[in-house]
Amino acid sequence: MIRIQKNGVVVDVTTEAELRMVLKVFGNDKNFLPLKAGEAIDVAENLEQMLAKIPVKSKAFEALYCLSNQPDGIIDKELVNKLQLSDNFALGGVLGNISRRAREFSLTASDVYVMESKGNSKLYRLTADMIKIMEQIKNKSVEADLTERFSTERI
Repeated sequence: MIRIQKNGVVVDVTTEAELRMVLKVFGNDKNFLPLKAGEAIDVAENLEQMLAKIPVKSKAFEALYCLSNQPDGIIDKELVNKLQLSDNFALGGVLGNISRRAREFSLTASDVYVMESKGNSKLYRLTADMIKIMEQIKNKSVEADLTERFSTERI
């Protein structure tokens, strides 16, 4: 038996035919995480643990904070501007950092944020689980520091 997880959904696969069906339904991409039997993960708990390991003064945390203030999403050019990055390549580095952190906790980037094409731009938004966790963080003492760091012009 193979246990796989994607976007918070855990599926047990016992035959090659079942595996092919799962790949067909979910898409055949590199974001599947193999799990051993009994290792189903709690996405929300892992997101909290991941976030705790991201330094508050890092661009990765800034990106998550900016995205949490835009529940309907934000296009790449606006996010680059708010984070004071040079271009989309720099944004890719920040998002890649978030993705690497996610993998450390058996998560994928799609457990943290969603990217959609919107014309020539990309629209980024946090997942519902990540929004809840960011709201909890905002309600703690971290918000005072973040409010000071982010002027109303940037967010």
